[in-house]
Amino acid sequence: MKKILSFALFAFFTVAAFAQTDGITYQAIIISPNIQEIPGVDVAGNILPETRIAIRFTVLDQNNAVEYQEVQATKTDKYGGISLLIGASDPDGFKRIKWDGTSKNLKVEIDFTGGTSYVDLSREQLTFLPFALHRNIKATGTLTVDGNTLLNGELTVELPTNLNSTLSVNNKNASDLTGSLTVGGDTNLESLLNVNNQSTTSLSGVLNVGENKGIEDKVAKTVLNGTLNVVGLTTVNNFVSTGKSNFNELIARTLKVNEETTLNGKLLVTSDEQVKITSTLTGVDSSIDNYPLLVEGGTQGIAVKSGSVTSINANNYIAFFSSDNKMQGRIEGENITEMKAELGYKYDLRQQDFDVAASAVDLAFSTYNLAVSVINVIGGGASTTGCVGLGAVVCSPIPSLIAASLAEAVAAAILEGFTIAKLAVSATWRQDWIDKMNDENGVTYQSASGDYAEYLVRANINEELSFGDIVGVKGGEISKNTTEAEKMMVVSFKPIVLGNMPQKNREKEYEKVAFMGQVPVKVFGKVNIGDYIVPRGYNDGTGIAI
Repeated sequence: MKKILSFALFAFFTVAAFAQTDGITYQAIIISPNIQEIPGVDVAGNILPETRIAIRFTVLDQNNAVEYQEVQATKTDKYGGISLLIGASDPDGFKRIKWDGTSKNLKVEIDFTGGTSYVDLSREQLTFLPFALHRNIKATGTLTVDGNTLLNGELTVELPTNLNSTLSVNNKNASDLTGSLTVGGDTNLESLLNVNNQSTTSLSGVLNVGENKGIEDKVAKTVLNGTLNVVGLTTVNNFVSTGKSNFNELIARTLKVNEETTLNGKLLVTSDEQVKITSTLTGVDSSIDNYPLLVEGGTQGIAVKSGSVTSINANNYIAFFSSDNKMQGRIEGENITEMKAELGYKYDLRQQDFDVAASAVDLAFSTYNLAVSVINVIGGGASTTGCVGLGAVVCSPIPSLIAASLAEAVAAAILEGFTIAKLAVSATWRQDWIDKMNDENGVTYQSASGDYAEYLVRANINEELSFGDIVGVKGGEISKNTTEAEKMMVVSFKPIVLGNMPQKNREKEYEKVAFMGQVPVKVFGKVNIGDYIVPRGYNDGTGIAI
């Protein structure tokens, strides 16, 4: 018997289907893979009638990449024939084939076992597209376009239009929509969007409103005179809201709000320009409603993150300016190098070095005393007493001298231990201080003001006090009367830190008094460098230099 090489004779036609399903008709006569044994000469080309088989169709592009593949199970007729529609198993997948004029190949495989073991049947080039080209198309039902659609004229839509992808209208061509417009994908507007006659506009995708390309003196705007409710992410370049707007998440470059705006989600502002809050609020500082910016809720306040990895004096976390744009103070960064360059750090470090050096000197003296006491013990052991008698006489050391030397040596040894421990503790304290200072560097507060002050109670609420007045403190109350005062202080001019804030509506009972720092003082007469300022004795707040 002989094995055959060809399994089937086939013919197929690439035509458009006239039913609802698009596809390619395929017809073939299936030849049995088994040789029929008959008396005489065996028959090698017998047909395969009324047998279940599986056919796998694969559409390949010009790069042999699979664009579409399906499997159809069928049964041959009594003559061994099959008639199938390629695309019937997966109509949606078949519609996604790009019939763009490039070369396509149809690969056909057959499985006589019902779908588990395929062998090649044929591979042919598709030389005719399964869709016809028309100049004019009139669709009374649904029109589905998978590829690009070029409209050189106007598009008039009388009924609702659903767009699941992007709609681009270029060259300022007019688009008139008299019905509803539902957009499921992105819509890019390079100019104004006007929705008139109170018509409803539903946007289920993203709405981007940007600048007019090529027009420098105009900016595209979207004006909402009613309420705008946005559930998802909204990205705008220029947004003006005259009514209340609710956003779960808003990303905006330019945002102008004329009325209340509620943000229920994140507010992300990314800009290479200054973000400014301008307010016309006025009123007393004791009311929370008079402050332009209010951050409430949560367990923490406001976090300021510098753009620099290492904080230095050039990084200002917060800066304070007056109305004429002059800096009045700042909270700035400070690194270890800058901290070590300060006079206070150098002074404290010298103090630590001095303690270590002093402990080392004490250890040297204690070591010397211990050595001397040991020598005295040895000397006491070698001491002798006088003896009276004839012949050779042995005399013992002096017991009292030995006892005194031993006591002195023990005391010196104890002192030696203490001085060694003192040196070790001093060195440890010095290193701990350095580690602590290195860990505590961070930010410093600088101000044009020059002292630390606290509010102190006036002895007489009607007494006139002003900065620079020398006041006496009696029982915690201040007055210009310095007679028998417990201490003398000065009314502060501009304190950098002000403590002991009085209760609301009791400010007139207190006055700001300097505790430390540089404070202007009212003085009569000449003052030399190094003089002391003391009250003049007239109880008028003035002093003299001595």
